[in-house]
Formats: sequence, structure tokens, C-alpha cells
Amino acid sequence: FAIGFPKNIDILSYRLNIFDRWGGKVYVSSDSFDSWDGTKNNHQLPVGVYFYSLYIRYRDSFREADEILTGEFLLYQ
Repeated sequence: FAIGFPKNIDILSYRLNIFDRWGGKVYVSSDSFDSWDGTKNNHQLPVGVYFYSLYIRYRDSFREADEILTGEFLLYQ
């Protein structure tokens, strides 16, 4: 799982959290270049729906802004 960004923005701050269906945190990253491989503690997690929360502070040619994005995705093998 990875989030892509347009090339014309500067990432000033970033924090991605991924949760399982019970709300347990399975992944955290502060590096916008990281991606999640579907594991926790080097163990593959089960197929299912996972949730993410992304805090991002960025600057583009028009403004500097903070956003919190949330959503869900299906992890499958």
C-alpha cells in the first residue's frame, strides 16, 4: 500500500497510520516514500479490509495546507 503525490507539491509533514478491522494499529510511517507490504512484525496479515488515516502538510504553488485523509482498502494476496 502506497500513496502517490503529484510531483508539483512539497511534502512538509506526513504521517500514515494503517489499522485492522478492530482498530489495532498495524503500520505507522512518517516517510512519504515508504510503502506497506501487508505485514506486521514480519508476518503476513490476513486478507481483509484495512483502514488508513493520513495526516499531510504540504506546499504547492498556490498555498501551504494541512489535510487529514481517511479511507479503507482491501488487502489481498
